[in-house]
Amino acid sequence: MASWARVIRRVLWFLGLCSAVVALTLSAASRPLITFVYGHGAFNAQSVRLTAGILPYFAIGMVPAAVGQVFVKGVLSVQKTSHLGVLAVGSAAVNVALDIALVHSMQARGLALGTSAAQAFYAVGM
Repeated sequence: MASWARVIRRVLWFLGLCSAVVALTLSAASRPLITFVYGHGAFNAQSVRLTAGILPYFAIGMVPAAVGQVFVKGVLSVQKTSHLGVLAVGSAAVNVALDIALVHSMQARGLALGTSAAQAFYAVGM
């Protein structure tokens, strides 16, 4: 069990660091990235601006999503699965509640932030 925990810690550290770098890059360079990917006729300037404004809110949830997936694999490997179902339902409830609460004030950014917060809830609950 000690070697298992050591491996999980190393994976979490590495994955957390890598996903944090990607999240920061996506947040900092959201407009150029969206322009590069979609700005060649698929999106007009307004669509690029709106999508680039939403991307940082989704990027917030990248680290918890990555960490949560490692936790899921770790929990499944030791066959402690009863907690996962309860946590998944709780995470979905948090997502819906935050989406409803934030969509009126923040529009699509609120949906993205609610999804990121639900990912954080899931990862912390592990």
